[in-house]
Amino acid sequence: MSTPANESYGLLSDDDDVLLFKDIPESACRHLPRNFLIHLVALGAIRTGDLLASPKLVLSWLLHAAGVPAAFSAWLVPIRESDSMAPQILVAHWIRKAPRRMNYWVFGGLVQALALLGIWAAVAGLPPLAAGFS
Repeated sequence: MSTPANESYGLLSDDDDVLLFKDIPESACRHLPRNFLIHLVALGAIRTGDLLASPKLVLSWLLHAAGVPAAFSAWLVPIRESDSMAPQILVAHWIRKAPRRMNYWVFGGLVQALALLGIWAAVAGLPPLAAGFS
């Protein structure tokens, strides 16, 4: 059956309609083109979000533009790098047990989006020193 998802998948992948994994039933393979495109769009959105919120560039610029003292910009990357694994360690046990992990992925994306909105609100609505501490 020729659908836009199947045609796009055919153009973007090197899949010759060969079942590569013996553990996946043939019936599940018909979902592959749609899931491939959804995954591709999701990864593109995640990468774009990562670049837009990069503490190495964008957040530093945002703090500078808001008049936050430069000392706060110096702490962005060390805090992000040191704390990035802590939440993953705390929830990894439950995520590994889950039969469907998509909900965790969506929840994490929503939390990140809310955090970015909080950063924007703090920079836009607080005095510079308070914005730096928030």
